Amino acid sequence: MIPFDKIETSTHIVLEATPKSLANASALYTYILRLHKKVSLVCYDEVDKRYRALPWYEKIRSTLPTSADLIFKVPSKSLYSDFVQHEIQCNVKMATAFLCGLIEESRSVYPHSHDGTYFAQLAQLCALGADYESCVKSLYYQESLSKFRLKGILFQKMLLQENGTSVVINFDGKDLVASGATMQELDEILYEFFHLVHVKKVILKDQNKVLKLLKDK
Repeated sequence: MIPFDKIETSTHIVLEATPKSLANASALYTYILRLHKKVSLVCYDEVDKRYRALPWYEKIRSTLPTSADLIFKVPSKSLYSDFVQHEIQCNVKMATAFLCGLIEESRSVYPHSHDGTYFAQLAQLCALGADYESCVKSLYYQESLSKFRLKGILFQKMLLQENGTSVVINFDGKDLVASGATMQELDEILYEFFHLVHVKKVILKDQNKVLKLLKDK
């Protein structure tokens, strides 16, 4: 829940974000600026360059400012419904931020899990002027060299089992280090295995220990 009352009474607000909550933080950043208040956007983790489509990407910092009236830890779940509930009119920057968040969610959640609300929100944000083309281009078509390296390693190690319906990958943590990829990029690659015909299950193993188990719904 967004602390709208506290934001109204504060003069300097710090938004503490993770890579998964940057879209929400970007929208809040614009909202707070519209209130003519000072705002800082902090993310301690390395931020993937795919997020360059987000408004205020260049304002992200990795350290807390020396002083602030309010520090809000931004959740990863979309806050768009909170804005609608409080009758906050989204401008183009806010709509673009929320749209980036929804599109990024579709990369890490298998599409069958989306309901009508998800697609209704996409339509509403596009109607508000969100830059759909930039979001899609940045999030879907720009990938790091390290992700390509890891993708090559995983595809080389993959085994098809259970009549081609299961992908099993024996994963070594050294593979992640060697490629330079992130855990988020690893997750994204694993979902790509569902693009293979008949694949319904993806298993990432370290010898006999199951690290991740993904299923097609």
